[in-house]
Amino acid sequence: RNLNPGIKLFLYVCPYCMAVPPATNDPWRRANFDYAQAHDMWWRNADGSVASDWPGTQMVNVTDHCATGPLGPWRDYFSLQLETLVNGRRTADGVFLDNFWKRISWEQGAAIRVDSDCSPSANPAGCNGHMDSPADLDAEWNHALTMFASDVRRRFDRAQSSRDNRPLALGQLGAERRRQ
Repeated sequence: RNLNPGIKLFLYVCPYCMAVPPATNDPWRRANFDYAQAHDMWWRNADGSVASDWPGTQMVNVTDHCATGPLGPWRDYFSLQLETLVNGRRTADGVFLDNFWKRISWEQGAAIRVDSDCSPSANPAGCNGHMDSPADLDAEWNHALTMFASDVRRRFDRAQSSRDNRPLALGQLGAERRRQ
């Protein structure tokens, strides 16, 4: 900021993907992994395996079908984690949410075969072996991420009074593209 007072510094996060295993020297990511793992919050494929749309990552279930831990389902927990992260980094101007698409069905049947209600702890009978239809998956996904972004925005708005007139921004990659 001394060299460029107008610079904007964003913390880069993905609201649903997690490196597995998380870096041992990153307590924030480790805590997120431990919470998802302890409460079986993984988004599962129709065969019951944990979904992954990128090598070395696992997908956390952001939908209403997610299991609930003591701090709520994943999207409630993660919005609290983002608030804590930003409040602990006073130079940050907000967060940048990667992979924040309006739809995810373009990955269904290729990289993932998600069955949103397949959660052994939340819905033991949910794994019926049928992946979500593209329309159902997109509706669940869009609702979940909209609710998540609204919660993060409310949390950031509450934190404004202690931010030295620097509003917290919420940036997102919204382009619907396939990874090559």
